[in-house]
Amino acid sequence: MPLHRRTFLKGAGVSIALPLLTYSSGRILEPTDRGEVDSIVDKLGKQGNRLRDLIRLVVQSEVFLTK
Repeated sequence: MPLHRRTFLKGAGVSIALPLLTYSSGRILEPTDRGEVDSIVDKLGKQGNRLRDLIRLVVQSEVFLTK
């Protein structure tokens, strides 16, 4: 996959993951949560960037589980 496509998909993943994680956790994300968001986006890229995978990763995240 070309670099520009990977960069776009990563940016799009962050743009979708941040509000989804914020909504699902019921709180405003702190700067310390950025590592969890980056981890979710990295895993999502390895799994094919599907929405159902993003939802599963958010629900399994530490931010969601400790809300």
